[in-house]
Amino acid sequence: MEVFARPGEGEPAALAEAYATLRETPGTQREHPTALLAVRAAGCGHLPAALDLIARLPEDDFNGRASHAFRALWITVTGRRGAVVRVRTGYEPALSGR
Repeated sequence: MEVFARPGEGEPAALAEAYATLRETPGTQREHPTALLAVRAAGCGHLPAALDLIARLPEDDFNGRASHAFRALWITVTGRRGAVVRVRTGYEPALSGR
């Protein structure tokens, strides 16, 4: 079963238009719209665009970059935008001394 997100008709053009608008936004006001556009690109299955946008987030915000990168990968692979949940596999590693 393949669950990778795929772009719908018109989504690549909408992403390009949103990116053009983002480029016209003053640099001090770009961080949040850039993060939102990265998530949107991931939802369309355009992981390279999402990762490129994430790389444009502030370099000193490692938590923001990491969380957005993980979210983009999660959305691209699962097609879901919801929270990441722990999946029980039935395997629990043995703890030494118990």
